[in-house]
Amino acid sequence: MNGMIKVILIDWGKNNIKSERNMGFDWFYNKQGVYSILKNMRQRKSQPFELILVINDASLENEYDYLQDEFKFIETIIYRSSNMGLDWGGYNEGVQYLKKQSYEGDLILMNSGCIGPTTNDWIDPYAKLFNSDDNVGLVGTTYCGYAICLEGQPFRPHIQSYFLYSSMSIVTSILSDGLRGLYTDEKSSVIEKAEIEFSQKVLKKGYCIKAKLDNFHYSLGDPWVFFNKKMEPKLQPGFPPFYI
Repeated sequence: MNGMIKVILIDWGKNNIKSERNMGFDWFYNKQGVYSILKNMRQRKSQPFELILVINDASLENEYDYLQDEFKFIETIIYRSSNMGLDWGGYNEGVQYLKKQSYEGDLILMNSGCIGPTTNDWIDPYAKLFNSDDNVGLVGTTYCGYAICLEGQPFRPHIQSYFLYSSMSIVTSILSDGLRGLYTDEKSSVIEKAEIEFSQKVLKKGYCIKAKLDNFHYSLGDPWVFFNKKMEPKLQPGFPPFYI
């Protein structure tokens, strides 16, 4: 874990930048939105980072440029006229920007559904997991073992994509191979063909995937030992998975 880390943060243009949005769980209320996330980032100590803010389905160019004056860690704001690929379309847009800057370091991909950062040094747990050995390809907060968006819920272990930590080289290699979820705006299809497919491609390249929840780690072909090989992590009061 050395040098400046780049963070790509995605929001949907139809959200108010200072919105408070109910995330759909009856035991917590997400009073976040991009503005709150940016304020929390400014208030918490962390290793150095620069942020690329991507607005999907943007209606006005330069609408949020004023945020760069308030939050000096924002490197640039990208306005997408499309919502194709949902979060993953935005992630890809940010990655293509960083490729043009010849960036080669570690990378965080996150969306505005995250709550936090809630602690100082919020990047450290993910960076330490990623750098725990040379074979780690992708780290996140939570994981799933099955493609619950598909009929039959087939076994496809993956890291949930509202918060991901990896390296620029790994992310660009996966995107260069092609990711089918970049070409749809249907949510379940994006989950199948981007979120799940991304982790599966990382595994097939010989890397393992890890998550902070349950100290999860998995390599292709490993026995599935988590939750008696059947059950998935359940949302628990006091541990919303969207916390970072």
